[in-house]
Amino acid sequence: MNQVAVGAYDSSEITHDNADGMHRLRYRVFKEQLGWDVPTENDREKDQYDTANSVYFIVQNSNLVEGCMRAVPTSKPYMLDDIFPELLRGEEAPHDTNVWELSRMATISQITSPANAAKKQHDVFVDIVVASYDFAVLNGVKAYIAVATAAHERLYRRLGLPVRRFGDSRTTTLGEGKAKVRAVAFWIDINEQFEKAVVELRGLSRERKVV
Repeated sequence: MNQVAVGAYDSSEITHDNADGMHRLRYRVFKEQLGWDVPTENDREKDQYDTANSVYFIVQNSNLVEGCMRAVPTSKPYMLDDIFPELLRGEEAPHDTNVWELSRMATISQITSPANAAKKQHDVFVDIVVASYDFAVLNGVKAYIAVATAAHERLYRRLGLPVRRFGDSRTTTLGEGKAKVRAVAFWIDINEQFEKAVVELRGLSRERKVV
């Protein structure tokens, strides 16, 4: 059964093993599988936004990290503003303690190929989305923003989340060769639509635990 740990590096919720498993998974997904130009060391991916300001959502089954995502307040340095300003598409970058950026979403199903890989990715993604909503409500977060591939954005939309793109809403091509992707930046408002989606997703989660 999946468990989701939520917290910062120095919190009681995120153990050394949690964090290490997360950085190993990120290495396997972003460096090995996707071929991104990301900083790595000893088969682990970690960048300048992995600081005490960040909060992590880590999905673990027994001792195996199966998924992760990072949240950074936009009142601190963050990726969209620093590295991908072209994805703002003419809109101003937010700098607000109540708006957080989601990044480094990864699941173990992206690097394995079991028969149920798509379902596994969906289940882990649902666990992370529900945890991110709970974190927002408990901590006064009014909206999330995210940089993602267009395909990843569709995952949020399929779950019924209130996704709206930045600026003129167009996609932007990033990277070259194997790492070339169509990317977008978008908002996810913490509102009634998000709440309704989470209520339905919690029902799906309970059904998984019963089966």
